[in-house]
Amino acid sequence: MNNSSVTKQEQRTFLRERFLRLLSHLSGQDAKIKMHERTSVSCVLGQVDIDIHHVQVSDLTTPMGNIPNAVLRMSDVISIEVPDLNTSNR
Repeated sequence: MNNSSVTKQEQRTFLRERFLRLLSHLSGQDAKIKMHERTSVSCVLGQVDIDIHHVQVSDLTTPMGNIPNAVLRMSDVISIEVPDLNTSNR
């Protein structure tokens, strides 16, 4: 293995670890989610599955009413806003 590919692998490992730490930090945070069909919902974020295809949420408030627990498909999500993200280290 040449030096360049080792460096790229180290960079990918570093970025993947930071991304996973971000996902774990988002769990339990209040969020506003914009979805396709001009739908906006609010919820408390839970865990994201390993392939990042689904996110578990609680206290989901939709235009149709409230749902205590739900799983959202990430393919339906346009954006996730976390207005009060606590940036302190855990």
